[in-house]
Amino acid sequence: MKKFNILKKDFLEFLKYEKGYSNNTIQAYRRDITKFLIFLTEESVHYNKVTKETIFSFQKAFFNEFSSRTFARTISSLRSFNKYLFYKEAIDEGILTIFTDYPTPKIQKKIPSFINEEQFYKILENIEQSKKNTFQKKIEKLIIILFFTTGIRLAEASNLKLCDIFLDEKRIKVLGKGSKERIVPINNHLKEHLIDYLKRARKYPLKSSQLNNNLFVDKHNKNLSRDKIQRMVINNLKEFSVDSFGPHTLRHSFATFLLENDVKLETVRALLGHESIKSTQIYSHVTLSSLQEAIKKAHPRGKK
Repeated sequence: MKKFNILKKDFLEFLKYEKGYSNNTIQAYRRDITKFLIFLTEESVHYNKVTKETIFSFQKAFFNEFSSRTFARTISSLRSFNKYLFYKEAIDEGILTIFTDYPTPKIQKKIPSFINEEQFYKILENIEQSKKNTFQKKIEKLIIILFFTTGIRLAEASNLKLCDIFLDEKRIKVLGKGSKERIVPINNHLKEHLIDYLKRARKYPLKSSQLNNNLFVDKHNKNLSRDKIQRMVINNLKEFSVDSFGPHTLRHSFATFLLENDVKLETVRALLGHESIKSTQIYSHVTLSSLQEAIKKAHPRGKK
């Protein structure tokens, strides 16, 4: 198995330097492949002796851990890895076919969870009325406003640098999936909170010597980790009856709000940084669902 661990390392470097995949994507590949290699070692199965039953046993062993979506991603990672192994002549076509032909679980598409504008302002009010210190209030409100009014991803927010903020032009530069940059407009509300926070963090006016510094820091000027940003959002959304409470809920809320206000789907796709319009189309189901709910409540025959 040592040989395949070395090939795993080579494969991950291939994804980084040849494919240009993000660190988060590479880490997901690493976790999936490592889990499978450990399973083979524990079951004393040589890689070149893998069968369809081996993969089924792997899936069964992690039944409580693998949702349909998680296992679909895992088998996709293993397919890509085995294509690389076949290219390197480490496995034969029979082993590759076992992975490529293994059925992918059907994934039930969920309508994304989202909050409305009233709930958004309620969150800001709750933060302001809390017993948190002034700096903490400012950064938590800024983070909530940023996600809700721009729809950027958690990883994109945590990687923002001061040089990515263009206050006069009311825009920010975001490094998205696949290291693709996009420009996202910001409204006056977000601009005001950005300036307020930057003043409190002693980063305003922006100085050339600080431009490569992270935007989000704690009161001790240490970079805020992705996990801490996520935890802030989760703690502030927990009171609402939504299926999830993280930054992605605010991203969904941003997209839903735009579509309900007749912004074109293609424009929403560009703002969200989706590669394909198919990824954005799920939000049309959200707006349709809310329209149907409105008809039920308002129309005299809506419930019939």
